[in-house]
Amino acid sequence: MEFVKSNLKSPFGGYFDIFIDYSNNIIYKKIKSDLFTISNIKAYTNILNNIGNEPILNKYILNSQTIKVENTGSYYSTYIPNGIRLYDIEKNTEINDEILNNILNVVCELKKNLNEYSNKKKLKGDWALHNLIYCLDRKKVYNIDLEGFYTYPLIYDNGNCDIKYCNKRFDDLIILLSNRINNYFTLILWNPTLFQVDNILRDIPNIIEKKTIIIEKEKLYETIFDIYKLDKRCSHNIVLPPKIEMLKKYETTHMIIKFNINNPTYNKNICNEAVRLKEIIRNKYKCNVKNYIKDIIIHVADNFEQSKYIWDKNAN
Repeated sequence: MEFVKSNLKSPFGGYFDIFIDYSNNIIYKKIKSDLFTISNIKAYTNILNNIGNEPILNKYILNSQTIKVENTGSYYSTYIPNGIRLYDIEKNTEINDEILNNILNVVCELKKNLNEYSNKKKLKGDWALHNLIYCLDRKKVYNIDLEGFYTYPLIYDNGNCDIKYCNKRFDDLIILLSNRINNYFTLILWNPTLFQVDNILRDIPNIIEKKTIIIEKEKLYETIFDIYKLDKRCSHNIVLPPKIEMLKKYETTHMIIKFNINNPTYNKNICNEAVRLKEIIRNKYKCNVKNYIKDIIIHVADNFEQSKYIWDKNAN
């Protein structure tokens, strides 16, 4: 193996010198012993060697079986030659929309999986964005800070391994990505169903942003007709007036939600998954709404164009 010293480093410094064998895609992280020593090398070695035994975490470690730890704390692992550090996305304006959309999908999945993990046990590892690399070849994101699985939370239990702080970072990145590509879906949960909103939110995939909006009763007619303006399937003058009259009997607060659908499919410019989501939520929750009539629970935009129009007019 031929290793070449690399200029790769964390934007916040680091305790390792980096060497790369480009022929075999192996990275060697040599610990700077004058700056950092491993206080419990046995625990450190055991943690790094067994990351692969955690199924959810192992999804985000590239080839965990190749990790080899030395008795100094230096280690070998697989190098990602063609990647984008999530921390750099905000300043990197040359990433095309297809890649941005792929990153958006995997970050949403990452957030979902880490929350699932955290519901059962304490999150391990440093999940700050500078440690997360999107691999262009595999279209997956990986945590490259393997030593962080020893440091957090064993040595430091802070925001780097706190799911609430991680969610904030992921949410900010998801909003950034969505705004860059303008590919998102919008739905509105009407006031009659807001008493069960926590349950409904769990059924909505990849939520990017949600806001409470107020529509005064005297403006309901104008606002709702505008929301449905681009919906060519709706018989506006027949369907909307009964809905509006029923909504006038409730409070003026509603919720607008921006979310992502992974790999949406379309029939005549109508997203199949969006239609399916609307039907699932409507059928699941309508029995809890007193004096229910159709469409006083949810409205889901059919495509990106409708979604952007509804969001820009009502959420900003």
